[in-house]
Amino acid sequence: MDTRRLIEALTGDGGDPGHRVSPARKLRLFSALSLRLAELAAELATEISSPTEAALFAHDVERTHRQAEIAQIRAAHTAQRTLVQDLPAENLEWARATAADPAAFIRGERALPPDPATVPTGIMPFKDTCDFLQHSLHLPRFAARNRLHAANALLPHADVHGNQCAPRYPKLAEQLHAGTACLGATAAAARNLDALAPAIAAQPAPHRLAERIEKRV
Repeated sequence: MDTRRLIEALTGDGGDPGHRVSPARKLRLFSALSLRLAELAAELATEISSPTEAALFAHDVERTHRQAEIAQIRAAHTAQRTLVQDLPAENLEWARATAADPAAFIRGERALPPDPATVPTGIMPFKDTCDFLQHSLHLPRFAARNRLHAANALLPHADVHGNQCAPRYPKLAEQLHAGTACLGATAAAARNLDALAPAIAAQPAPHRLAERIEKRV
């Protein structure tokens, strides 16, 4: 079975559109593929002797790196949306330990612990999502803050009524997902546009002006 068919078999609907693959099963696949990707990159780095293969390898690694950056802000957005900072310490420790040694989880021998049935009370391990990203993932605070800002500016999101909304800066988001711009520069542009927002709002036809400025950026 080739890779495409393997992934489809593990994450598809099995020919039954009503069959939904659980996030836990997809997480097992994600963990397995991420480990295999690292192993495969190490093998290729020593086995490739063709300069053509080396060129393709370099391009593939660069694309993978950009996709991983987008995955990072998706993960930050998911952590924010699910209120990960409200998890009890034992769930947070399970996630940390499983990420560090995922073999048993990948084999299905280590089950996900249940989420808390009610909103926890008392002093929680983290005060907000940024605090979780900073201390649980060992990120500098500005990096954690920037990931959340990039996620909120460049990813689709739900409004207060639960309706799906486009990214705040759709043209920047389009370039990012197309791979024609890197995350760092795109996120910086989004922060600059946010800083300009009050001045733009004070101008005639602010929506059209904002679109023109975003396009220029």
